[in-house]
Amino acid sequence: MYNEPKRKVRRPEAVKEMAHRRGNVRRKRSLMVRMFLLVCVTILGPSLLMLLVFYRTIPARMESQAKGNVNFYISQVTASVANTMELAQDIAYNAMIDDSLCASTQDLDMYLALQGRDDLLRVVGGVAAYQSTWKRGAVNSVYLFRRDGAFTFYSPRGSYEQEQRRMQSIYEAANEQSSAETLFSIENTPENTAYFLLDYKNIDTLEPLGKLIMEIDVDTLVIHLDNSILSEEATCLALSDGEGKLLYGEGEDLQELLEQTEDNSSYLQGTAPGWQGRFYHVSQRVDDEELRVDIFIPLPSMYDLVWEGSWIFS
Repeated sequence: MYNEPKRKVRRPEAVKEMAHRRGNVRRKRSLMVRMFLLVCVTILGPSLLMLLVFYRTIPARMESQAKGNVNFYISQVTASVANTMELAQDIAYNAMIDDSLCASTQDLDMYLALQGRDDLLRVVGGVAAYQSTWKRGAVNSVYLFRRDGAFTFYSPRGSYEQEQRRMQSIYEAANEQSSAETLFSIENTPENTAYFLLDYKNIDTLEPLGKLIMEIDVDTLVIHLDNSILSEEATCLALSDGEGKLLYGEGEDLQELLEQTEDNSSYLQGTAPGWQGRFYHVSQRVDDEELRVDIFIPLPSMYDLVWEGSWIFS
């Protein structure tokens, strides 16, 4: 005879206890969900939104500011070079229209170093009185050579025999070089110096009378400025003539960077800021002169502040 299994009969008290436990679990889960939603709405949501807005706007503004600083600095450098060129051109022009100085170079019986020195001092002094560039010491000295090799000079720092011999060798070596729109790099001369070379002529007859030579301290054109950008490690700066010949350079990677940009036509025009490998490159011509300034800023120096600010904000 088959016996049916006995059903387990739960007591009412046990049923109530289990229902109570399940209710507590549901209430705890509901409370945790509500707390999580509350945290999301009041803390996580606004924080994520702020981070999103920050990373979409602030780094771009900081990058723009960094590029603006580079553009401002290169404008300072080009303006300084332009002022020095203007000073040299003014001295050359006033020397050519000065009748007394012109007469000293034409009179072969007159010793130019004696007669012409006062005249040159007067010419240079008249120009320097209105030019702040001279006070910064960018122009080391001014030499006027006659065709027979006699010369007179003016130097605000004083002239020594070594400098005079150097200028005489420059006059002999650079006799064919002449331009009022560029500077020249001469071999066997002090580091970071360039030269303004111009044929000295009678302005009425254009008869060649000699040569004007001015020694320019190119390093001064950079050092006297706010060089906080140049203090950054690996930053490179170059001053070149119209043919791309380097007159002044700073930075270990400069030569390699210049070689990489030689085939870039927009770079040669001086109008194309942009990235050159791991460097931000800006090139600018010096007004109407045949001179160009290039600056290469390494990526870390431009973005350190960006990432530092992002980390602090985060």
